[in-house]
Amino acid sequence: MISMSKVDDIRRMRREGKSVAEIARSACVCHDTVYRYLEMDDLSPKSPRRRRGSPSSTSTARS
Repeated sequence: MISMSKVDDIRRMRREGKSVAEIARSACVCHDTVYRYLEMDDLSPKSPRRRRGSPSSTSTARS
C-alpha cells in the first residue's frame, strides 16, 4: 500500500493530462499500481474478513 499523499499525486498528475508511464516514473511505482489507484473509487481501508467454517474443528473431544 502506498501513502495517501502519493495516491493524491497520482490522481492530480492524471487530471493534469500526464500519461500513465510519466506518472509511474515520477511517482516511482509500477504502471499497474498507477492503474489500480486511478480505478479505485473507495480508498478507505478494508475491514478484516471473518473466516468461514466451524469455529474450531480440533476442539471436539472424543470419549
